[in-house]
Formats: sequence, C-alpha cells, structure tokens
Amino acid sequence: KGLIGELLFLKDKIIPKYGSENGIKFWIGPEDAPQDFVVKMNAIEVKCQIGSTNPRVKISSENQLYSQLSHLFLYVATLTKSPLSEKSINLPKLVNEIEQLFENPLSDGFRRFEDLLFQIGYEFNEKYNEFNYMFVEEQIFNVKEGFPRIIPEYYLTGVNRVSYNINLLDCKDFKLDLKDWKFND
Repeated sequence: KGLIGELLFLKDKIIPKYGSENGIKFWIGPEDAPQDFVVKMNAIEVKCQIGSTNPRVKISSENQLYSQLSHLFLYVATLTKSPLSEKSINLPKLVNEIEQLFENPLSDGFRRFEDLLFQIGYEFNEKYNEFNYMFVEEQIFNVKEGFPRIIPEYYLTGVNRVSYNINLLDCKDFKLDLKDWKFND
C-alpha cells in the first residue's frame, strides 16, 4: 500500500512536471532517506490509507515529519479495495504504467527506477494482481510549526525508532488545496 502511494505520487505529480528521466531523481525514499521525495527545497512524505471513518496515517519514524529543508509536505492518497477492473490500481499495473513513461528502457532514469524498486524489495509476483484498489482522493498538508508530529528535538536522549499515528481530521488547519499547490523554490 505504501509503495502504491509513492508510485502514484511519482506518476501523477512528479513525472508530468519534470519528465521521467529527471523526475525519478527526486524519489529518494527507497535509499533510506527520511522522506520519500525531495524536490528543490521541498521534502514530501507520502502516505497511503484505505478509506475509513477514522482517517489516519502511520508515521514510522521520528524523522519522517522532520526536515532541514525549507518546506515539508505530507501527501496522503486514499484508496478503497476493489475488484480488478480497467480503472483499478495494483502494483504490477502501476509499475508498468511508469515504465512506459520512459522513452528508452536502457536509459539511466529507467535503470534508476528498476534499482529503486529492487532496493524497496519489489519483485513482480502474480499475487500482487489480487490486491486491487480504486483511487478515492488525495490530500496534501503543510507540515510546519504546530502540525501534530513527533520530532527529534521533542524527546529525551536515548529514545529513538518512534512510530505513531496521526489523525488527519486534526490536521485540517494545515491542509492545502492541491489544485494550487506547487513545489517551492
């Protein structure tokens, strides 16, 4: 589910603006970076949730919502489980759609995409075709002072590897309009 969110962000937000060859350079999450994408002075953490009455996302480390860059955003894709259809999303279908966006399968960008998938542990498996989703909505939040989060300066020495959940209903004051949102320089 998390990989689906990252690939959707790459396909729908990064590649249309920067192209596949340049856009793939911004996907750094598989390389153990604290956030999934860094574009100019913007760090973007991507989360994917299954639609529910209590919208929340799991933050898996104290550094995920902490950045030394000028801007940090939390992008959340909401999906719902679905039978296989032309409009459904699954990992093999999404990987294939992104691969098709590269003009040359021997290019550096294409090889980087394949390497990142390998680093994240993705290998094609027929079982992935059984997990299908429909896209419901997307949201983006400006993570800044006052945003509900745990960051390294808030806890005592010796505490690390913190994970926690954020209730998205408590983040409405930080929600941005995706139609107007763009990467800051």
